[in-house]
Amino acid sequence: MMRADEAEISRSAKLQAENVLCNYNTLLRKYYGVYCFEESALNRLIFDNCCRVTDIESIEIEGSCELNPDDLERLINDYMIIRFPAMMGNELIGRIGKAVGQIDKSKLVQKASADHSGNLKKYLGEYLSSTDKWTEILGNVENFIDVIDFSNKLEDFKDFVRNLKDTMKRAGTLQLQGEYESFHLDIFDPDCISQLIEVLSFAVDTEVPDYCSYLYINKYAAALFDSSVSKTKEGTLSFSEENIYGIPFETINGGNKADLEYLLTGKDEDEAIDISKTYVFASRALLNISSYLLDKERLATADGIAAIISVCVGVISGGTVVIDPSVVKYLVVVVMALQKSFKDLKTLTDGGIVTLIDHTSLKDQTGVKTLLNTRYRDYLELFLLFVDREEILTRMIDIFDRYGTGNLYVCVRTRVCHAGRVFCQEEKYDSYKE
Repeated sequence: MMRADEAEISRSAKLQAENVLCNYNTLLRKYYGVYCFEESALNRLIFDNCCRVTDIESIEIEGSCELNPDDLERLINDYMIIRFPAMMGNELIGRIGKAVGQIDKSKLVQKASADHSGNLKKYLGEYLSSTDKWTEILGNVENFIDVIDFSNKLEDFKDFVRNLKDTMKRAGTLQLQGEYESFHLDIFDPDCISQLIEVLSFAVDTEVPDYCSYLYINKYAAALFDSSVSKTKEGTLSFSEENIYGIPFETINGGNKADLEYLLTGKDEDEAIDISKTYVFASRALLNISSYLLDKERLATADGIAAIISVCVGVISGGTVVIDPSVVKYLVVVVMALQKSFKDLKTLTDGGIVTLIDHTSLKDQTGVKTLLNTRYRDYLELFLLFVDREEILTRMIDIFDRYGTGNLYVCVRTRVCHAGRVFCQEEKYDSYKE
């Protein structure tokens, strides 16, 4: 009889647990494939109506295990293993890999990554020794540049002066995360170029866990979480940003949320957006600088501008200062690339598209440019690869809390006291079982 009572209690407890598990959070299941329940789902109605043991002393039913990173990782692996190949159809990582090869070959990157005796830093340091006077020089140059005959190079130079002034003004508003908490981008300081390069290595030295699991988590985040970009643009058309299933994030969240930026940085919304924009700008700047240094047309333009600057400095100084145009050319290339990077950042954060590599040889290559098109979300997805896996999972759970009214549980425990004995039983969603 004791064993029969024990079996009856176990049967009823299991039925009650299944009832609780069935009352999962429907929003999380629908939009993220996540199964979990809240305290409001806990009840004992099934047990009371089904259990045929009459002299039960007490019964407790509670959520015994909150959703944690390990559980979520197992669920994501199960969720993504059959979806991952389809989601990877137009993957950015393969294309960015080719661009990284170009960055590594870039003379600017190689020299700026070297020690302080690198030629580029030496040249820039010598040339920019009169930084505090440069703005005044530019103003004077604009006043008399029209009298110098440099043929079609004059317009290029005028554009350069306008871009340089704009770049100087806007660069000071970008703050980089990490050891450069108060760092402001200064194009006249060669060390800032090195710091610009270093900003993208903020977590590259992190030990990468299991390869497939990490990619699953990365793609899961990029495919299902909102970003600060509310609209995407296709030519003159504008669309609400959607998840991989075509559901607008505005429908899911009731408004735009910077969830991807939070997953990347762990910061509050505004700060997370600012830091993420800095990362995107840094990546665009490095890509543009490296591609410009490999672009014969732009190098020719830079040569012409550098020649004009050398003449102007000579005129202003009365011939006492002589600058080699080949040295000035590097500054011109950096300014051109940074100015383009600001424009790229504006385009991306407005929901538009930019070509991964900006090179004049691609000007008429519409098909190739289409293959190289990238969006803001693509860059965040790439950066997420360098964030610790457990941190991403923990931040995901923080976001999931928004969809509930309390703690999120994945396991229900039933504790029954009968005839002086205690029976304890737990039931958990299959997705989380090891």
